[in-house]
Amino acid sequence: MASDSPRLAPLPSVLLLGLASLVAGCGAAIDEAYMAKDSSGTIKATTFHVEGDQIHCIVKFVRGDEDSRLTFSLKGPGDIQVSDDEIYPRPSSDVQGPIDVDLQLFILDANGKRDNDGPWLEGDYSMEISLDDVLEETLDFKISP
Repeated sequence: MASDSPRLAPLPSVLLLGLASLVAGCGAAIDEAYMAKDSSGTIKATTFHVEGDQIHCIVKFVRGDEDSRLTFSLKGPGDIQVSDDEIYPRPSSDVQGPIDVDLQLFILDANGKRDNDGPWLEGDYSMEISLDDVLEETLDFKISP
């Protein structure tokens, strides 16, 4: 006996598809990452001077939770160090909305004192940024006279 009523998709499969789409858009993410000459990120740059320039890696972090982890790996010819190579940008569930992360590069002088504005060793560098152990961004920059 044939039914005259229209056939509808089973409700559970429609709900599962909608839920999967919602969850896929809620994971931790990097909205933007770039190198800059200042901690606020207003002076974006890919080339820095050997002396006088500060070097910052700015990351715009969105979504995620307390377990979301950013890791940084600097590659290049100099003995430049990073202020932190692992950051949990959302330290508690109370912290909401986008977060700007500023990672400042520095060198140690002959007395072991931190120097934030060089002199930097001339050459080509790259900063690799990973989110939860997955490489998300590689930022290439240069230090020149």
